[in-house]
Amino acid sequence: FSSTPPPAIKSAKQIITFAPSQNSMELYRPLVCQSVKNKICNGISNKIDIVDSYCKSSLQLLDYTAEEVQVITQAITYAERKGVKDEGFALLEDGVLKGGNSSSSVSFTESPQFDTISSNGASLYLLLQKAITNATTKAKQSGSSLVIVNSTSNDSLIGSLGFFAEQAANEGLITLVSDGPSNRLALSVPTTSSPLTLTSPSCLESLLLSVVSSSSSSSSSSS
Repeated sequence: FSSTPPPAIKSAKQIITFAPSQNSMELYRPLVCQSVKNKICNGISNKIDIVDSYCKSSLQLLDYTAEEVQVITQAITYAERKGVKDEGFALLEDGVLKGGNSSSSVSFTESPQFDTISSNGASLYLLLQKAITNATTKAKQSGSSLVIVNSTSNDSLIGSLGFFAEQAANEGLITLVSDGPSNRLALSVPTTSSPLTLTSPSCLESLLLSVVSSSSSSSSSSS
């Protein structure tokens, strides 16, 4: 397939779409990246670059600040790099939302060529960034070695949870980030090189067992 990206976004009208809610189709402040159709992305090496480019152009067009654009774009591309399919973008096929966080197909009335993320998700990225920054500062001031941040949003952000957890881990702090309602977690532990980051859709116990197992293996190897 061709790796040529779609034409640049020209106007805000092009990126208005609907985001599904539990009970109705509600029009949110849209956060929309122009489509990188699945069949176009398959087999090309610069998928992340295309996602990054169109995410930034969409957010800038919607008057987000440079700092907000950076946070949201980094969180989304982190999830893309990790291969998390239900994070950041919804796959639209013929105007219908397929898979992702939806429990059933939801009809979209505009722009079926677009991949979308609702404003709820993007707002949570910004809130998580602020929470991680504040928690890291307080932990370092108090001499704590553990940071726990819990979101009560209904948006599932499993892919990007690791992105935020790693920020505090890079400051030498063991970090747990959770999006409470879905019981999904990211645990990041500082190491001598890059942080060890694990994400899990299951309970805390299984995630901690994974860390213990990984630590035991490392100890055995070093001895």
